[in-house]
Amino acid sequence: EWLHAQGHEVEVLNAGVSGDTTAGGLSRLDWTLADNPDAMMVALGGNDLLRGIDPATSRANLDGILARLRDEGMPALLVGLPAPENYGPEFQAAFEAMYPELAEEYGGPIIDIGCGTGRVMAPLAQQGYEVHGIDNERAMLDRAERLRKTSPELKRNLHLHHGDVLTYELDKQFKLVLVPYNGLMHFHDQEAQIAALNKLRAWTAPDGLLVLDLPNAGDIFGTQETDAVMME
Repeated sequence: EWLHAQGHEVEVLNAGVSGDTTAGGLSRLDWTLADNPDAMMVALGGNDLLRGIDPATSRANLDGILARLRDEGMPALLVGLPAPENYGPEFQAAFEAMYPELAEEYGGPIIDIGCGTGRVMAPLAQQGYEVHGIDNERAMLDRAERLRKTSPELKRNLHLHHGDVLTYELDKQFKLVLVPYNGLMHFHDQEAQIAALNKLRAWTAPDGLLVLDLPNAGDIFGTQETDAVMME
């Protein structure tokens, strides 16, 4: 009802089971995905709490669910809940921390523009973020691919794209779009720069952030024949 009230014409399938725990949700994930949903709301943990299950175990189960959904390329909404005080402050703190920690871990996705060999995107992917990198230099991406194969985290989280930003099509939006190391200088005239910024805006999610590293912004824009360049 809430989704419909927000103007979203969706069908919601209840895949929950009465008394379900995070372990049960993880074990039934293949069955849940068999319906080919477009997205998933993960609302588990309440029964773990009632049974006094170690929060580390609950976190590991939720981690397994979210990792699988990420690997499937499926958007997920993780729904948390507060813990009561009667289990003690340590249990309460551990239980309440697992939801924001997982949300931070599975936040994103991120794209690195002009990613090169991966010196920006690889540490982010290593930390658990879904990271995409795009570069038009095949030799650079070959080195990034060799780096990607060095750890399970990089294999799972790092996605490489070969192409020109101006013409490359990505059916995806990103919470964080990074243009590091003065990357905008590779677009040599104002028309190309504006076209690149428009493409990056299209790739940035409505609640996302575009970050431009412009140490030479004056050199880039100052010599061009234009009345004004406005940047925020």
